[in-house]
Amino acid sequence: MNLIIEKVPRIKWYTDLHPFVSSLGDLVDDFVWRFDDVDAAAPFPAETEPGVWCLTGSEIRSLVSDHPQFSWAVISAIPGHDNKTSLSTTKHPFADGNPAFWTGSPEPQHPKAKFELVCWDASATLLIGAAEDIAAAFRTAYPEAVDLDRENSDRDRTMR
Repeated sequence: MNLIIEKVPRIKWYTDLHPFVSSLGDLVDDFVWRFDDVDAAAPFPAETEPGVWCLTGSEIRSLVSDHPQFSWAVISAIPGHDNKTSLSTTKHPFADGNPAFWTGSPEPQHPKAKFELVCWDASATLLIGAAEDIAAAFRTAYPEAVDLDRENSDRDRTMR
């Protein structure tokens, strides 16, 4: 399932991930959270590899607890608990300039990701490739979230 949150006046900034991470509860610990293409006002720990940060559930909870604003980021949720070493990929996920989010039914970019969060230009947060339980947590955090695939279908129709 693909969802997007944008253009909701009650939200201070759309890329505040704290509500979503909180709504996941203990599920957050089922993943290693790989951050690529990051532009954010947040204190990140040391890079796992150049331009990549991999965080455990407790580390992402700590990171988002101060409600940092992300301008750009792709956060891949990769099953596992503490295994940060096997997460390399030859093609780094990216947000800025990626047209794949705005047509059809986008899929996670990292080959091991169960789903991805995308912070888009500090104006939207996308949930890509989520199972129903993850989508439900996103909707709990952001009740105004809409179906991205439907939005893309409408956009595709108007472009023809």
